[in-house]
Amino acid sequence: MSEQTHAVPEAVQEGSAEALIRLQGISKVYGKSKEPVVALSDVDLVVRRREFVAIMGPSGSGKSTLLSIMGLLDRPTSGSYLLEGVDVTGLKDKELARIRRDHFGFIFQHYNLFPELTAVENVEVPMIYAGVPARDRRRRAKELLEQVGLGHRLNHRPAEMSGGEQQRTAIARALANAPTVLFADEPTGNLPTEQGRQVMQALKELNEQGMTVLVVTHDPGIALWSQRLLTIRDGRIVSDEPTAQSQLLKTQAALFAEDVEP
Repeated sequence: MSEQTHAVPEAVQEGSAEALIRLQGISKVYGKSKEPVVALSDVDLVVRRREFVAIMGPSGSGKSTLLSIMGLLDRPTSGSYLLEGVDVTGLKDKELARIRRDHFGFIFQHYNLFPELTAVENVEVPMIYAGVPARDRRRRAKELLEQVGLGHRLNHRPAEMSGGEQQRTAIARALANAPTVLFADEPTGNLPTEQGRQVMQALKELNEQGMTVLVVTHDPGIALWSQRLLTIRDGRIVSDEPTAQSQLLKTQAALFAEDVEP
């Protein structure tokens, strides 16, 4: 059955000189009681292609909510979201799902792999929903796992892999449909230091190949892998600076490293 063609996916696919993501006056309020919870308040943000952006802030600051809204996993209460210059704020759920499937990749702290599937089968899942033929999706899944250094783990199930290997499998799965943007929410939160470094190295290499990467993290050492650092507090972006120029971040990273040493 043929589907109606919509402008948004075409706009994302073709690219534009405009910002990749532009948020204007974005707010998110939970609950309708006398004391609603304000997760985001009047956020303005521009993300351009090929950027590697880290988002930091204390627990409850709104950083994960911001990532969810940019990834079209949640809707803002007010404000507008332009994707490649096209306003996606009021699109229907079905169209949002199509954009997420075809243009976004997601990596979560807890991997979210299917325990009964092998690594290669887990990577194939998004391609099944996209209608990719079985032979083509198997070939691409193998190529992606080899790309993240797991060519020797194709037929292993999650329980047979380390946390770092599971997260790299999740990265390969996020790349299955050749996304425009990769969103990662605390991607190293459950990993030992060396496995976390391997995950961040994989994300850095993807960025160097042209992928736009946005990472939420509480770890200053992870944020140092980025090019640009956003700090969010009480639902507002309080600083936006090149990561290399953040002396505070470097100091925090050094202190954090000392705290986690055995």
